[in-house]
Amino acid sequence: MKRTDLRRATYLPDTGAWLSVMTEAEARRLGLTIREGTGVLGESSGKGVKIRTSFCRSRVKLMRHQGKIIKWKDEQGYGFITPRGGGEQVFVHIKAFSNRHRRPVGNEIVTYELTSDDRGRKRAEHVAFTDGSAIPTQGGGVSFTISVLFLMFVAVSVLVGQLPFVVLGIYLVASAVSFWVYAQDKAAAKRAGWRTRENTLHVLSLLGGWPGAFVAQRWLRHKSKKVSFQIAFWVTVVVNCVGLGWLFSPSGDYALQSLLGPVGLGR
Repeated sequence: MKRTDLRRATYLPDTGAWLSVMTEAEARRLGLTIREGTGVLGESSGKGVKIRTSFCRSRVKLMRHQGKIIKWKDEQGYGFITPRGGGEQVFVHIKAFSNRHRRPVGNEIVTYELTSDDRGRKRAEHVAFTDGSAIPTQGGGVSFTISVLFLMFVAVSVLVGQLPFVVLGIYLVASAVSFWVYAQDKAAAKRAGWRTRENTLHVLSLLGGWPGAFVAQRWLRHKSKKVSFQIAFWVTVVVNCVGLGWLFSPSGDYALQSLLGPVGLGR
């Protein structure tokens, strides 16, 4: 048996042996052979101590602890919990939360089961929010609604002849590209890979991709909490909308037709 098993074993005075209980998955990870039907993994002895190891199909229920999420890095998907009453911070990964449909943002009170990794470092499992739910993804539905309404406005403007179709096409393509770039950058952040420059994201928004970027920020929880980035993002949104509004003016319409007419893309 491995030494890590002894720390989880219980002495049985009637048999003079130590019983080590673990989940089947944990047993397989340790390389132990499972004898189906008996629940017994095997017996070994060392230094005069006989150790009998068994497995259970589900994890033994552990005592739950309470604490507050004081640090949360959403791009990497992990954070730290400060136990109630103080003590060493506990590592928590997004996969440890019971409800995967919602994500933490920080400062939530949670309950959790305390475990440790192979190096003995504390980590939380089966994490739940004390009110029964986590903070929902911020503005996911609202961002989608705003983006769709804006694109519908542009589409209607095209249908009534106020704008050429190419304008709607630019918004649709730029939004799709922006969403994809945000998704790639989010994935790169999780694996510590090559990141997309923030200026590139802002240029895409400025060129008409802000509806897709807005949805990506809320749905993917990417760049949605960084204040400096959000300020720059909303500046690009305002500038883009002002530019779109100018296209409805006589001077803007004339400039647009002068640009698109020679290549056959005007109204």
